[in-house]
Amino acid sequence: MIEFQTTYFSAAVGLQLGARILVPESGPTGKSTLYLLHGLSDDHSIWQRRSSVERYVEPCDAVVVMPYGGRGFYTNAEHGARWGDAIGCELIAKVEDWFGVSTSPEHRHIAGLSMGGYGAFRLALSNPGVYSHAASLSGVMMIGSQPLNNPLRSPEFDEELRRIFSENPVGTNHDLLHLVTQCSATDQLPNLWMDCGTSDFLFDDNQTFFAKLQEMNIAVRYEVSDGSHDWQYWNRLLPSVLRWMGLNPAD
Repeated sequence: MIEFQTTYFSAAVGLQLGARILVPESGPTGKSTLYLLHGLSDDHSIWQRRSSVERYVEPCDAVVVMPYGGRGFYTNAEHGARWGDAIGCELIAKVEDWFGVSTSPEHRHIAGLSMGGYGAFRLALSNPGVYSHAASLSGVMMIGSQPLNNPLRSPEFDEELRRIFSENPVGTNHDLLHLVTQCSATDQLPNLWMDCGTSDFLFDDNQTFFAKLQEMNIAVRYEVSDGSHDWQYWNRLLPSVLRWMGLNPAD
């Protein structure tokens, strides 16, 4: 793989943003793309630093884009930056312009962990027909589908979330259950994958979200196995996600 480390200006957030991009030795022209999103406390370097992503994707013949997404949950904040536009619109256009990758929806895939798991679903569901596959690993799936009334969070974090989501984001474009209903009505629902370790603090939320999708008759692949909210779990699951996307990774 050939690695590019780049910075680019995002009009949506008004900042220079970073990204790491892996390109096959055969070149990027016409290739599939995989966007890998990081979690709340990390950045665009974390997938390479903490997982075996380079080894896994080497035989995939796809361009892998790992962008910096801040702490914005990959959505357009009620009071703040438009991270949804920055990653879901601007970056895709730039990558397709820079590298000449395929612009066909069947060749675009997106995945993320924790905050990025929510982000992968949010970007795919709010942009029908853009991605063929969206995968959430240990995602914060219910964050936009219920009022923000968790007494265990710090006041500072609560204030940060209210700036992003508002006090009650139910029924808005932050609400994955609302988005999946809208997207399903367009007949452009992407293939959906979600998983969570049974020892993860987000396990109950993922169980709830999956049950809601079942009630709505939404097709989703849901994997549950031993594991916590950590890189040991995510690194173990990543090859399975890539195979499900049809990317044929290394073991």
